[in-house]
Amino acid sequence: NSSVILGLYALTDMGIHYDGWKLADAAAFFHTYGITDDATIEDIYDLIIADPANYLKYYIGYLEFLELKKNAVNKWGDNFTQMRFHKAVLDVGPASFDVIQKYMFK
Repeated sequence: NSSVILGLYALTDMGIHYDGWKLADAAAFFHTYGITDDATIEDIYDLIIADPANYLKYYIGYLEFLELKKNAVNKWGDNFTQMRFHKAVLDVGPASFDVIQKYMFK
């Protein structure tokens, strides 16, 4: 559920800052997903206006981690565990996702 909300916020961020959405555009977008409380939508809109690309960076990072995890499950099969996955990522250290992908399976 929270990943869906984060995705909606990221799309709204792009709509506002790239496509020039106004509050009414954001409200129409949220209404199509069942979010209809206008006060809540206005709060979300104001948060996104105040901090451009904030939700987008977290959503992209989330998607990158999902991809890493999918690759780990495919590579390790029955030997996959959450602990092994997290240890492999942390053992690489601070790095971009492409670097983590390259070295976490060595």
